[in-house]
Amino acid sequence: MKKNNNIKIIIFDFDGVIINSHSIKSKVFCELYKSHGLEIVNKIKKYQLINGGVNRFKKFKFFHEKFLKEKLTKKVKLELNKKFNLQYLSKLKKIKISKNLLNFLKNSSSYNLYISSAAPRKEIFYILKKFKLKKYFKKVYSSNQPKEKHIEQIKKKEKMENSNYLFIGDMISDFNVAEKLKISFIHFNKYNRNKIKKVKFWISDFGKLKKAIDKFD
Repeated sequence: MKKNNNIKIIIFDFDGVIINSHSIKSKVFCELYKSHGLEIVNKIKKYQLINGGVNRFKKFKFFHEKFLKEKLTKKVKLELNKKFNLQYLSKLKKIKISKNLLNFLKNSSSYNLYISSAAPRKEIFYILKKFKLKKYFKKVYSSNQPKEKHIEQIKKKEKMENSNYLFIGDMISDFNVAEKLKISFIHFNKYNRNKIKKVKFWISDFGKLKKAIDKFD
């Protein structure tokens, strides 16, 4: 793969980018709260469409305080997380990885690749191990810190110009982080839904990623 003159560091979001997991997570969240009624479930579905990349514990807190009008105790939070993990990891066994993504990763020696995700480390490494992807990434950042901190650490490590970095994400929150840190951004939108209006570059398939990267030359 020919080296791009500008983009040297590519940072991938995980959920909704490396794996198509948002629909799975939405189903699990809805299952966890279905005892509270259809109105609450519909609110959660709507929230997930816009805020898929938000940390899970922040979501539990938001659902309880804003939708249920209840304080989320530590005990309930841990119970919800345990149930979520069991259901989500069970559903992940059937998930597949894009062949075009695999092809890009296999031919990505010109770039330093990272993952920046709000997902727990255990879930990320489950997928990376299952599909033998870990070897392609220089480092994986997970839910212990926000994505802004992840990218700041990557920039400190790589010590390159802002124009050398590219963040690939699927949520408005990802775009906002890229904007704040003044790095390039590609919106990955597999189903061509909820496109971020301010974004100049978006792709629906990883087969189009190299061509999109070349546009930053």
